[in-house]
Amino acid sequence: MSDVVSEALERVTLADVWDLAAAFGFGRSVPTRDGVLESPFREDGKKPGFSISKDLRLWKDFGTGEGGNSWTFVEKCRPEWSKAEVAKCIVDRVMGAGAWEASREKRTLTAAEKREWRLQKQRKEREEMVARRKKREADLRRLGAALLMDCPDCVRSRWQEASEPGEERLAKLAKKRGWPFDWAGFAAEAGWLRFPVDQFGEQGRGKRFVAFPVEVVLKDVSRHFFGYHQQFFVPPKDGGDEGRKGWTFFPHRPKVVRTVYQRALLAAADGEGIREGDQWCPPVPFVLGNPWKADLWILTEGQWDALTFWGALGLFDEIPDLPFSVAIFGIRGVQGVSAFMDHYARGLKNRGVFMVGDSDEAGKSWYGIRQKNPSFRERLEIYGAKVEVRILKGPWGKDFNDYYRAKSPSREEMIQAVYDLGLVNEEVTV
Repeated sequence: MSDVVSEALERVTLADVWDLAAAFGFGRSVPTRDGVLESPFREDGKKPGFSISKDLRLWKDFGTGEGGNSWTFVEKCRPEWSKAEVAKCIVDRVMGAGAWEASREKRTLTAAEKREWRLQKQRKEREEMVARRKKREADLRRLGAALLMDCPDCVRSRWQEASEPGEERLAKLAKKRGWPFDWAGFAAEAGWLRFPVDQFGEQGRGKRFVAFPVEVVLKDVSRHFFGYHQQFFVPPKDGGDEGRKGWTFFPHRPKVVRTVYQRALLAAADGEGIREGDQWCPPVPFVLGNPWKADLWILTEGQWDALTFWGALGLFDEIPDLPFSVAIFGIRGVQGVSAFMDHYARGLKNRGVFMVGDSDEAGKSWYGIRQKNPSFRERLEIYGAKVEVRILKGPWGKDFNDYYRAKSPSREEMIQAVYDLGLVNEEVTV
């Protein structure tokens, strides 16, 4: 129902449309509020049969039980009319002849009106998005153990028993990333790196590629292990000798087109839980540190950038802790954004969040202003986070790992850069 019809219905009374009842034998003047009438819509002659409210807005036929407002009165008097004709009658009688046609005419909006219309639409979409997110979070909390299921023992043992890398391989990995040698060794010793056998690529099967754990940190600091995110060999499409390395989750997700959260909800609704043979591995972010106790969250586009940032702050070195607490997230791909919001959105309120952006197209979807759906940054701000963004771009590359490899900033420079963001309350001399 249009705005003009809604406004007309708020103003119209039976007095405005009473003449339509003349064809049924009613007089042209509205009866007094205390008048008792015979119903014009029946011929049984029962009295009293018809009454009108004191404000002349409602009517009631006691013989049939029918009643309503001016709209239903016009429909009763002119049953052959369409809804558009009923609306035209009411609008023209309340607002003047021609008001209905005028309201139907399209006009070109001014630039200011278009801008206001877009802003209102975006606000409405964001409010709806927040409502959906809150409902989704409530569903996830209700699921509890059904969602946060550990992996089967065979998957856990495969991760834990994955080959520890030799010194030569660690040195090669550290050189490629621009790390000091001991960073890679410490990461492997801490369980943040493993080298399981490739389970997926045909030509690469039997080789060992790097992998990262997939786990969620809960508020009690416990970690629920789902599986691991592993490199694997992707053969070329044309059947050539050279392929490329890709990433996949293990246990990998089935081919059914459903998100991991939809699958969890369906499993809980069925009352069966998630069977061990039907396990999945959600794209939750790689996390270093305890996010629930941290003063600052740092979000990077990937696991390697997260490890490099951790080391750049000196957290791999044998030195005192930082003067502020930090948790670093490595977001895993496009679906990793939704997984991050599902598991960690409730910790965003008044939290300082530093987004370390890549300068590629994927980075634009994180930090840009989008008209249809909020960007990742806007979603964080909707939940009350204080967000600062730095997009890394230069001749040296497009992400933090490239920047660190080229610039090798000192620990002191990194800490001062974090303070300069204004997200950490108290500055301490280091």
